[in-house]
Amino acid sequence: MTKKKAIVVDLTPNQSVSEMIELLFMANFEYMLTWRDQARSWQQPLGVHQFRVSFRRMRSLFTLFRTVIPRPLARDWTTAMRALASEAGEARDLDVFLTETVPAVEVRRELPALSQLIAKGSLAREEAYQRVVLMLDSSEFATFCERFPSWLRQRLWEQGGGKIQKKLKLPAGEYAQKLLIKQISKINAMGSDIDTHNAEAMHQLRIEFKKLRYALDSFQPLFTNLSTFTQHSKGMQELLGNLNDIEVMNHLLHRLLEGENDSELHYAAGVVSGWHEHKAYHTLTEFNQRWQEFVTAEHDWQLESHFES
Repeated sequence: MTKKKAIVVDLTPNQSVSEMIELLFMANFEYMLTWRDQARSWQQPLGVHQFRVSFRRMRSLFTLFRTVIPRPLARDWTTAMRALASEAGEARDLDVFLTETVPAVEVRRELPALSQLIAKGSLAREEAYQRVVLMLDSSEFATFCERFPSWLRQRLWEQGGGKIQKKLKLPAGEYAQKLLIKQISKINAMGSDIDTHNAEAMHQLRIEFKKLRYALDSFQPLFTNLSTFTQHSKGMQELLGNLNDIEVMNHLLHRLLEGENDSELHYAAGVVSGWHEHKAYHTLTEFNQRWQEFVTAEHDWQLESHFES
C-alpha cells in the first residue's frame, strides 16, 4: 500500500506573495496527481482520501488568498474542484464506515445483522468507486488537469487592480504572518463563548479550524517554531473532527437504510450510531481543556526574527 507523502514546497520569506501562490497551488495539484491512480480502487483507501484532501487544500488556498485572487477567477476554479472532489466524498465516507466505524462496535457487540449492514455498505462502496472512476476518466477532469497548471504558470491573478498588485508584491513571510493572525483571531472570537451543543455553531468552528490547519501546513517553511503552535491546535481539530464524523455516519446510515424494513438491520444501525454518539459525548467533555490549550499557546512564531533565512 502506498504511504502518505509530505507536500514539499520551496517557500522562503522573501519571495513575493504571487510566487508563493503559484508554488503552493502547484505543489498541491501535483500531489493530487500522485494519488489519482490509487483513487480508483477501494483496496487502496488512502488514494481516494488524499485525492479528496488535495482538492480541499486547494479550495482552502483560494479562501486564504481571497484578497489577492480576483473573485471571478477563484469562483470558477473552486466550483470545478468542488464538483470533481464530490465524486470522491461518498467513497471516502464508506471507506471510513467499513474500516473504522463498524469494526469499533463489532468487537464489542455480537449482532448478526451487522454482517448485513456491512454487506449493504460494501455494495454502496463499489458503486461509489465506480463513480470515482468515471470522474477520473471524464473530459471534465482531463480539462482541469490541462488548464489549471497552465493558469498557475501564467499567474493571471496578477491582472487584478492596483491594490491587488501591491499585495502580490509583498514578501511572502510578512503576508503569511498576517493571514495566520487573522485566522486565529477569527477562531478565538467564534469559539470563546460557543454553545457546544449548537451543532451548526460547532460545524462552523470546525471549518475555521480546518482552514487554519491548511494554512499552518502551507506556511510551515516560512517560520521557525510554527510546528509547536500546530501541535497545540491539533487537540481542537481532532475533537471537532470526531463530532463531524458522527454527523457523516448518521447521514450515511440513513442513506443505506432508506426503504429498508428489516427491524434487526435498523436495530444494528442504531447500536452503531448510539455507540459512537456516546463516545462523542465524552469527547465533548474535553472541549474546555482543548480550547484552553489552543488559546494559551505561545505565538512566538510571529516574531520577524524567527523567519528562516
